[in-house]
Amino acid sequence: AVYHFRKLVQLGAQMPSCGVYLGHHASPQYAQQDAKVTPTKTPGTLFGAKVDWMTWSLGGRWTTEVIGKPPVGPDTAHVFCSAGSEAELADLRKLAATLRKK
Repeated sequence: AVYHFRKLVQLGAQMPSCGVYLGHHASPQYAQQDAKVTPTKTPGTLFGAKVDWMTWSLGGRWTTEVIGKPPVGPDTAHVFCSAGSEAELADLRKLAATLRKK
């Protein structure tokens, strides 16, 4: 299952967004790029656990992602976010840190 959340913006503006994949086949996006990218680690939290977000820029767009364990079940959680700036990514990471089991 993949869930998406997007920031509402004016029509035509770049839209910061995140996706949350829950499943058994998570794969880092930075390794799937046609161009070689070297991500940097950014400490954070996901589902209450400490994690290292992998962050990089390519083609004027910033991306950050983390693969971790969700609070329940055998699945893997892959959270990935994209924005026009690194500052917008910081806000998205803060939003992702609020994800909890309902």
